[in-house]
Formats: sequence, structure tokens, C-alpha cells
Amino acid sequence: DYNIVPTARDGLLSAHNQFLQLPIEGGLVSLFVFCLTAFFVPVKLFKERKNDAAKVISIGIFSIALVLFSEAMGFLDLIILFAFGYNVDFINKKKSKTYKKETSL
Repeated sequence: DYNIVPTARDGLLSAHNQFLQLPIEGGLVSLFVFCLTAFFVPVKLFKERKNDAAKVISIGIFSIALVLFSEAMGFLDLIILFAFGYNVDFINKKKSKTYKKETSL
């Protein structure tokens, strides 16, 4: 059993950069999906830029993205922040409804 093309699964190939590692492991389809996500989430966060939660999530995404340029450690943290970032308007509405209920008592 000889591998002609080494794969990351075998531990033989690593880009030492998660953004380069993504197309190696998942191909162009995964790179395309990630690029779409990485475009739409910051656009949505920019629209909600007056929201404190959007500011915190933006700082988190930026800091994790900086680390991923130098390490190939996986996207789990970034994906979680993308999920929060995409739903930041819902988070803000939930917070304001809770606050209004508490103040009306």
C-alpha cells in the first residue's frame, strides 16, 4: 500500500497555515464555502457595528484569524464565532426584550 500523493490524514503533509491547509484537506468546494462564510459574516457584523456583541465577536474573529495564518490548528473556534456573528442581530433582540420585561415590572 503506497501513497503516491501524501495527505494530511497520514501526517505527511501540512501547510502550517490553516487557510492553505483547508483546500489541501477539503478541496476547492470547502474553500469556496469558507470564503462565502468569511464574506457574509463580517458584512452582517458591520451592519450591526453599534451592537456591543458584534464588536466583541468581531475582535474574536480577527484575533483567531491572525493565529490561523501562522498555525494549522483547525477552524472550530472560528466557526463558532462565525455562527454567533451571523446571529448577532438575534442576540441583540433577545437582550433588549429581556431588558424591557425586567424594567416594566
